[in-house]
Amino acid sequence: MSRITAAPPAATDFEALHLRIVGEGPDWIREFRTNARSRFVLEGLPHHRMEAWRNTNIAPIVAGLFEPACSTPEISGGGEGVWTGRLSQAPEKILALVRNNLGSLADAEGHPFTALNGSLLNEITLVVLPEGCAAGEPVTIGHTAGPGNSLNVPRTLILAGERAIGTIIETFEGTETEGGYFTSAVTEIFCGKDTDVKYCRVQREAPGSFHIGRVQARVEQGGRLHTAGIALGAALDREDAGVILAGEGASCEMDGLFLTDESRHVDNRTRIVHAVPNCRSRQVYKGILSDRSTAVFVGRVIVRPGAQHTDADQSNPNLLLSDDTTVYTRPQLEIYADDVRCTHGATVGQLDADALFYLRSRGIDPDEAGRLLVKGFAGEILDRIEVPSLRTQLESEVAGKLPVTSGSEG
Repeated sequence: MSRITAAPPAATDFEALHLRIVGEGPDWIREFRTNARSRFVLEGLPHHRMEAWRNTNIAPIVAGLFEPACSTPEISGGGEGVWTGRLSQAPEKILALVRNNLGSLADAEGHPFTALNGSLLNEITLVVLPEGCAAGEPVTIGHTAGPGNSLNVPRTLILAGERAIGTIIETFEGTETEGGYFTSAVTEIFCGKDTDVKYCRVQREAPGSFHIGRVQARVEQGGRLHTAGIALGAALDREDAGVILAGEGASCEMDGLFLTDESRHVDNRTRIVHAVPNCRSRQVYKGILSDRSTAVFVGRVIVRPGAQHTDADQSNPNLLLSDDTTVYTRPQLEIYADDVRCTHGATVGQLDADALFYLRSRGIDPDEAGRLLVKGFAGEILDRIEVPSLRTQLESEVAGKLPVTSGSEG
């Protein structure tokens, strides 16, 4: 009989790092950190013998020597009526909202890196859209990782009151060209009744860095949430995204696009819970892989008992530009109601030979023909980003990362 042993100890003593800041901040923050540390000690770092991590090797993180960084995010936009800032700047009215909501969505149980983030929590980025507020411009939050082998733990809390409308863009990048740093980020999004919130998360970390991200959202009655997760960087990227549709008539649309090359690895996990009747969700995560890169997609749509008239779609198309790439894809449905419409599927393939032939017959260079098809594949996601400047920037970044395709073959 085989015996499952514990994961090897990490080179960085993450528990000891907690002790450096244990006395900082108000009582409730100190208690939050202490509880998170206890959970982290209980959970330990994940390893490949765990089902949720068996396709993602975090050995480089375990072996890394990291030092906490105190980077300050850049926050801009929003307009009149929108409150943005850091926890240390917040008035008492905002602090009360933070105390009541922080950690209630992104529970650390079963999520050791969420526990790590909480145990080292020193600052929180806040976006508050009051009741009836219509943000005049997008709120942009830019996180820049510290230099060297830094450990970065950005935490963001987004609170949208009843009938609020707003767009939030959150970006992650580093100052190092090659990287070597580690970012463990957590974002919580609360969408009140009849809200309309759009959230775009762009990960463009340095090539040698490690990024573990988590986004958890809750949408109340009649609320709408559209998220877009764009992953362009990092040597290892793990993204967990979850949405709870908690009020009747709530809806969410989750878009994702990731590009991997060389030996990079990206792991996307999504979870949408239909907790009540008459809610809708649509999910499209697209992957473009080249060289020896690998990707994982595990998506779950859960329909709770009594959540009748659920309408849910989920798909994970992947485009392979090399014979050496590997994709693990597993869309899943868990349905405990009988009057629902739910679909899910995944595809893994290469560039369409007929489409390539058509473009080449029109005099288009073979490599350019391949690039056009790849850009069209990514365009379904990028075209849905409603901020023109961001969409244009991402289109340029994606085009710049596209390899010379195999369109010249055949």
